[in-house]
Amino acid sequence: MTERERFIRTMTFDHPDRPPNHELGLWGQTYERWVAEGAPPEALDGSWFDGLDYYGMDRREFLNVNLWMLPPFEYETLEETDRHLVFRDGNGIVHKALKEGTVRGTRPSMDQYLRFAVETPEDFEALKQRYDPADLARYPADYPAIVERLKTREHPVCLCVNCAMGIYSNCRVWMGTENLSLAFYDQPKLVHAMMEFIADFTIAALERALQDVDIDYFNYFEDFAFKTGPLMSPNVFREFMLPHYQR
Repeated sequence: MTERERFIRTMTFDHPDRPPNHELGLWGQTYERWVAEGAPPEALDGSWFDGLDYYGMDRREFLNVNLWMLPPFEYETLEETDRHLVFRDGNGIVHKALKEGTVRGTRPSMDQYLRFAVETPEDFEALKQRYDPADLARYPADYPAIVERLKTREHPVCLCVNCAMGIYSNCRVWMGTENLSLAFYDQPKLVHAMMEFIADFTIAALERALQDVDIDYFNYFEDFAFKTGPLMSPNVFREFMLPHYQR
């Protein structure tokens, strides 16, 4: 049974020989600990998303259509001390990050988010210029060769790199969790406009890929639940998000 057959049978509730073994990757601190405990570094340095032979993972591939801002905001360091760093990232978010304990680019604690790119309808109008679905840079430079190669593949292909941005999660990146939670009630017209735009943009940007490649699945994240429950009510979900999911 090929890896693609195994994946499709699993996802369609058929009978695979075994479930697929797909993993996400390692936190930097985990990597260092495993190496210290004897794991060979060369076995950890490949692509966890695509699958590592050392751990018996099934192969998969991600068709990398870039749905993020193009161009992104320019990275800017705003403040730095021995203990923390304040910076603006490519999404226009201003972070305050603890420097202590950072390993291989990952920190042991979550950043504090100070400001976001969208605070007013005017901010959103300006941000839209970074989301041109027809920008050729959204597709890999060797895209035609990728299309030909995937015609004879034996592994599943996911549309976009793992965890593409969803409707809620884009708005959260633009506004922040707390601001977006309030905006559902205080600025509903703005939230409706943002979510409609995200759906329009995503559909247009991915049309070419869907025409050219037999895609097996699309993996996106929304991340709108906390440890005690969802961050929105079913009514809010049905009003703001469901119509665009259905599109």
